[in-house]
Amino acid sequence: NILKKIMTKERNGRVMRYAMLQRNVSLEDSKRLKNAIGRDLSKGLFFNETTKRYYPKDSLLAQTIGFVNIDRDVVVPVIGLEKVANQAVSSEVGVVKSERDRKGRSLSYGFSEIDESHNGKNIYLTIDEQIQIIVEEELDKLYKKFNPKAAYAIMVNPQNGNILAMAQRPTFNLNDRTSMTPKAWQNRMASDV
Repeated sequence: NILKKIMTKERNGRVMRYAMLQRNVSLEDSKRLKNAIGRDLSKGLFFNETTKRYYPKDSLLAQTIGFVNIDRDVVVPVIGLEKVANQAVSSEVGVVKSERDRKGRSLSYGFSEIDESHNGKNIYLTIDEQIQIIVEEELDKLYKKFNPKAAYAIMVNPQNGNILAMAQRPTFNLNDRTSMTPKAWQNRMASDV
């Protein structure tokens, strides 16, 4: 299969300059592969490093946090805060725009504009992690005992309106969404209330 990919010179009428052998190879596997191939054979083999989102609390606050998918190294926000606040939390790389000569060199006179780079903004939630854990554990017990179609709970501080915890069942693991169902990622706390 790999040999067939490498030997293909044309695909859909376009000349192939390279062949993607595999996506999302772990860092350990890529290092092992580089060492196994050796320096002489790896001249035409390239590894593109990318980032991967990791959610340290797995399913804690899953529907609220939401998740992103990666499509050809582009982050595509799907649901939750990841989608709502994606533009605000994303950083931007600066760009220098100026008049150029025929060879593409910037001219020292004429039009020149600099868009500075900036970091993305931070989001701070009023969620209390300890209360969130307790609420999620209690919802797990309720869900296991009565097996409802859905269950959700929201705890709010009555003095200031801060949301201390919000959870729902069914839920999913943000790091392993292979068994996730549409019912699990629908944020019922926002859509049903």
